[in-house]
Formats: sequence, C-alpha cells, structure tokens
Amino acid sequence: MENIREATAYMKTEMLLTNYKKFKKGIENKELLIDEYSQEGLPQSSKSIVKYSSECDFSGDADFEKKEDIIESLKDNIKVTKLLINLIEAALMDIKLDPYYRVIELSYFQGYTTEQVAQQMYCEGSTVSRNRSRLLRQISAILFSDDIIQEIYQMQ
Repeated sequence: MENIREATAYMKTEMLLTNYKKFKKGIENKELLIDEYSQEGLPQSSKSIVKYSSECDFSGDADFEKKEDIIESLKDNIKVTKLLINLIEAALMDIKLDPYYRVIELSYFQGYTTEQVAQQMYCEGSTVSRNRSRLLRQISAILFSDDIIQEIYQMQ
C-alpha cells in the first residue's frame, strides 16, 4: 500500500488486526531494551572510528543524556502502542459475543486461511468471508468512525 492515509477504515482495521500480536511482541522487546540500557548503558560504537574535535569533550555526560533520551523515546513508544492495543481490545470486546467472533481470532491472530477457518468452524468458506467482513466493518466503525464518516461523504 502506497500511503496509509489513502487506506480505507476497513483496510486499516485489517492491518491492525494482522499486526496485533506483533505490537505486543514489540512492547516486550522495547521493555527488554530499556532494561538493558538502564543496567549496561548504550552499546558502544566501533573503536575503529576516531572523532577529532577541537571542542571540549564531555562524552560521559553526553552518553548519559543520549541514553536517557533513547529510554524516554522507547517509553513513549510503548505508551502509544499500549493505547493502540487497548483500543483494539475494546473493539474486540464489543463483538466478542458474536457467534462468528472466532473467525477473527483464527484469521488474524492464528493466521488461518479462509478454508482452514471454515474447516475449524464447520461451515462454508463463503460464510467465513461474509462474517469476517461483517465483523471487520463493526470493528472499523469503532476504531475509525471519523474515517468512515469521511468515506461516506466522499461517496456522495
């Protein structure tokens, strides 16, 4: 996809659900980095690169500030990702009681094909596709209501 801004609410919802588990893994990885940087400092750059400068070098202070900036940036990123995950989970809770909710879990979280989902749910592939689309539209309306309104106005 060339530009995420051009994606429809439905397409954005599919992207979010497809990457949901990766978002959670990304948080874990960033938390590990924060722990590592806090305990051991930043990885050292190559010793073969020599910087020459006529200015005073306070690299100890600069490294500390750089480490703190990187850790703060990672923490900010984690907050944003957790917020996104919470929004996705809230939207999923709204459809959780739907008899075809499992279609979403199998398709997006387990990576099953339509045929595999149909086998798991003892139904036709067309039933899986129809209900996946229906549920995605419901999730889209929760996550991207403003985008959907904009799409409706552009259709007129």
